Amino acid sequence: MEIKIYEYVEIDTLRHRETAQKLLQTINQHPDEPVTLNFKGINFASRAFLHELLSNLKNRETTLTNTNQQIQQTAETIHSKPTLKLKTTKIKQLNSRNEATNNQTLREAEKAAETLGKLLSQTQEDEIKRSIKEDHKKR
Repeated sequence: MEIKIYEYVEIDTLRHRETAQKLLQTINQHPDEPVTLNFKGINFASRAFLHELLSNLKNRETTLTNTNQQIQQTAETIHSKPTLKLKTTKIKQLNSRNEATNNQTLREAEKAAETLGKLLSQTQEDEIKRSIKEDHKKR
């Protein structure tokens, strides 16, 4: 289904979410059809209008035609936001995993240092005993 937005709203500036909601009511009457949004005659579409419209069509095959540069850039920004959130979530997950790995590595290093300390203490104790025995033999 193609929606010629200018013919539907009869204005060239789209500012309000309510306008998008009215368009969505018409679009949702045909839920199984791909949607073509024809922006011919539209000079400006606010971020609020485009966000309301496009976020409610994210699960539909949607094509935008006859968009000017402002509309195209705003639409691309709106579409890119979920990807950024996903990447941020993945980064947080990776940081969380790295922190867990770092904590585990730190615990292992502390345990190794404790074991090494015990070995060094034992070696030093053995050397002292050997030194005492040698001194005792010399007397």
